[in-house]
Amino acid sequence: MPAAKPLPAVEPGHSMAVVFTDIVDSTNLWEEEHKQMWKALKKHDELMRAAITKFDGYEVKTCGDSFYVVFGDALQALKFCLAAQKSLHNDESWPEKIDKIKDYHRPNKVSEETHTSFSYRGLNIRMGVHYGKPDEQHRDPKTDRWDYYGRVINTSARVQGQAKCGEIAISDNFIQAIWRKQANAPEDAKTPLTDPTRRRILGKELALPSTFELRSMDCNLKGVKDNVNVTRICWKEWLCVPGEGWKIL
Repeated sequence: MPAAKPLPAVEPGHSMAVVFTDIVDSTNLWEEEHKQMWKALKKHDELMRAAITKFDGYEVKTCGDSFYVVFGDALQALKFCLAAQKSLHNDESWPEKIDKIKDYHRPNKVSEETHTSFSYRGLNIRMGVHYGKPDEQHRDPKTDRWDYYGRVINTSARVQGQAKCGEIAISDNFIQAIWRKQANAPEDAKTPLTDPTRRRILGKELALPSTFELRSMDCNLKGVKDNVNVTRICWKEWLCVPGEGWKIL
């Protein structure tokens, strides 16, 4: 665990981007190649922490193979997610047996557009991002690290559950935060979000439609009172899983 920063990543009372990540099918990987999986997990953690540092994130904690990270800047959070996914995919030093596990690196199978398959490298992760103010934040006296609690954190974890292999799932709250950065708007400002406006806002940060595809749906997330519109960011090269009810933006 890295040393705690002297101050919290997000000052009390301020909004933040909350990112949760998860390694796809990690239970089966541990069953099939537990020795190689340990080496792969160390590589995964190394690449993730390099990206967290580069984009000024704060690692709240890890749980098994999952990271929980917060950012005071929504654009930095988005850049972190994109960079982390690319670094995991592009790294060429993954344990050989992990790269050769049958079907693990083709979980999205066949492209519905081109009917061609491709190969991943290393460990595949899914990511979820939500934005807002935590209900509580405290510094743990044992670990000396800050932790955050409440609805924003819970919702972010549920948003992450909507992502498929290699994808980044984001909420409308997070898209609003990106728009405010783009427009230099105050923290309480909002813009009406429709499918075209979501695409326009994200299109300023992503290479659409050449590199990325967006899919959106109003989701009933477990334990979350109100429905949350979730947008999945998918690399076309890595194949997008359609998913029932998801609209292409």
